[in-house]
Amino acid sequence: MESASLVWTLWRLIDRLSKLVRLTAVDTSIESCTEQIRKSFCEFQLRFTNYQYTASRHHREFKNHFFLKPNDSSLAYGRLNAFLERGFKNLCADSTMRIVHYFTETHRHKIGPRVSIIMKDDRGHLVEVVSLPNWLSDPVEWSGNDTSFLDVAETGLPHLTNNIPEAAKRTGVFCHSKLDVDKIRKSYQYKRRDNKLWARFRNNILRREKKDVLWGEMRAGTKTSTKWLPKSQLIVPITFRAHANEHRLDSGMVKTLRLSNEGRSTLGFICIEHPATFYFDNGPVDSFSNIDINVLYIFADMLSWVFITQLMYTVGSSTYLNFRKEQGGKAA
Repeated sequence: MESASLVWTLWRLIDRLSKLVRLTAVDTSIESCTEQIRKSFCEFQLRFTNYQYTASRHHREFKNHFFLKPNDSSLAYGRLNAFLERGFKNLCADSTMRIVHYFTETHRHKIGPRVSIIMKDDRGHLVEVVSLPNWLSDPVEWSGNDTSFLDVAETGLPHLTNNIPEAAKRTGVFCHSKLDVDKIRKSYQYKRRDNKLWARFRNNILRREKKDVLWGEMRAGTKTSTKWLPKSQLIVPITFRAHANEHRLDSGMVKTLRLSNEGRSTLGFICIEHPATFYFDNGPVDSFSNIDINVLYIFADMLSWVFITQLMYTVGSSTYLNFRKEQGGKAA
């Protein structure tokens, strides 16, 4: 028994030393990484079950009101909408905090990432539902023309840029809502410390980041700020696209929730940013070798249940749509 314990301890030590030598982004043990995922899923399971159950009760109440007294359903309709919106934001906020916790526990850099949950509204515009923490960068109105979102929409895969300054400086086509790309190309001096080897050394060994004052001046617009600007970005889609395209979802649900439409299949995005370059695992985005992407897909799949629940009791409900139609589309 003692021999087995010693072997296990030595294996963990070798694994730890190997990560330090290779300067991997995910600098933690398998136990620590899976512990974060397990705790996150257990907490989400409880909160989502309560949300789904209470949402069904509010919808049933609204449906009964509409069936018995169609002209006296506004209060029940308002309660349903208020609960769905509040519960939706709370679950997104909880998941956001869990994602921040995953990165702070499994990546050695003392500065945590900024995590945003972004959704598409009825007009196809990108709306930031929640973001934490807010000290990394100022709130921003995201643009669907950002290279990262266009890349996700075109490929259906996550988008990873581990060196935004280099991408903005050297890539012919690059767009980011927070950055003045033209200014970057004209006046920003690319720094050697942003190269992979030096960046990983700072992230894992020094665990700190010296503020790049010049990079802070590359902010889009005329507003000045002392907050950080991102140098690494990872976006994972919240989507049912593959299931819809492969006909693995019930056809009635696909039709009712409009999942067959290419633009509607991607319900939202998880966007993570950090002021250091090469903060994320740089394994290919289309393989299972990228640990960060594997973990974020778990969160994305969990959040898809929240998005789908909200859709089921709104645009997926004939009662909800009929009420809005009778109100002339003015109900909100």
